[in-house]
Amino acid sequence: FLKYSLCQIELDRQAAIAQRYDDQGTVTKEGMPDVWEPLRRMTHNLLPHLEFYRIDVTNRDQIRCLWRVHSRDIHVDIDDLSSGEKAVVQLFFPLVEHHINERLELIRGNATITSREPLTVLMDEPELHLHPNLQGKVLDYVRALALGEGIQFILATHSPTIVEQATSEELYLLRPAELALGAENQLVQIASDEERLGIMREIFGSTSNIT
Repeated sequence: FLKYSLCQIELDRQAAIAQRYDDQGTVTKEGMPDVWEPLRRMTHNLLPHLEFYRIDVTNRDQIRCLWRVHSRDIHVDIDDLSSGEKAVVQLFFPLVEHHINERLELIRGNATITSREPLTVLMDEPELHLHPNLQGKVLDYVRALALGEGIQFILATHSPTIVEQATSEELYLLRPAELALGAENQLVQIASDEERLGIMREIFGSTSNIT
């Protein structure tokens, strides 16, 4: 599904450029936004050993989604990426696709990026198939997007790695509905500030033990 979606974006990109040419009679590279920039940026932040290269549609019977491996200077199809690498691309693909579609509309001449609608991104167990170091990178990347682009992220996680790296402002416990009385919110902040969270972690040994 992911490979199909990436290939469809490339076909949409080519169609958008053709439409721009039909409408204006000319197309310059300088006037075209880099449609794949969101995917390149995500790869750079989370999979720095890779670089998104391009979608190769020259052979319609064997379309390839290619990444370049820095250390070996070779191109690898998405089918040959590791399960963790595929999981990262899949995890952020809905957000990446959203930003790509904005750029496609720019090419078509149907929009200008002046102010974006507020976005909330829900992620369920983003730690699946990811080793602890990569889980930490995911959290850092989410923070960067939240601060830089004003996107709200809600991550539901069982990962001790993510929980231990979360700050007091980020860390909430989701209570079962039957434990929330009346109109009480099921989300309960673990600690009101970093000092209290630090003391709780020191007493209980870890945030996971508290929750």
